[in-house]
Amino acid sequence: MYCENCGKKLEKGEAFCGNCGTKVSNVKPKKTVNDLMKNNRNLVYLGIVVVIVVLAFVFFGGQSEEVKLVKSWQNVFLEDENVTFGEVVDYAMTNVKWKDVTYEGKKAVRLSGVDKETGTKIVAILDPDKDADTIFLYYEEDGEEEYALDMAFYVTEYAEETAEHLGRE
Repeated sequence: MYCENCGKKLEKGEAFCGNCGTKVSNVKPKKTVNDLMKNNRNLVYLGIVVVIVVLAFVFFGGQSEEVKLVKSWQNVFLEDENVTFGEVVDYAMTNVKWKDVTYEGKKAVRLSGVDKETGTKIVAILDPDKDADTIFLYYEEDGEEEYALDMAFYVTEYAEETAEHLGRE
C-alpha cells in the first residue's frame, strides 16, 4: 500500500505516512497483547453471564409441577361437550393467571381471572392431586367466598357457549 499524498510505500499497519505524516485511511491498527487479552476476558465474562442465565431459567424459569399438572386438566374434555377445561376458561375469562400457593397447608394452584360477560373477578384454588374427588378447593367472586363446587358449575355454564364459539356444536 502507498501513501495517497506522497506515494511512499507504507508498512502494513501504519496509521500515518512516515514521509509526509498524512493519516492513512482504511488501516486497522495493530492489535496488542493487551487488546487480545481484553477480548478473551470479555468472552469469558459473556460465557459466565450465559451460564448464569441458563441456570436461572432451569432453576427458576418455566412453571412448577403443580401448574403443569393443573394445566394438564385443561386438555381434558368436559362431559357432553367437545371442549376442554382450558378452552372454556380462555373463552369465559380474561387476565387468566395461574400461581402456586399453599392452601390449608397443602400445595395448590390459584387460578384467577375476570368473567368476560359480567366483569366479576374470579379466584379458584385448585388441588393438583389427580386422585382427589375434585380439583376445586376454594372459589370466590369479587372477593366473596362461594361454594367451591360452584367453579364446576361456572365452567359447565360456559361449556356449551364455548363449543358454539369454536364451531363444535
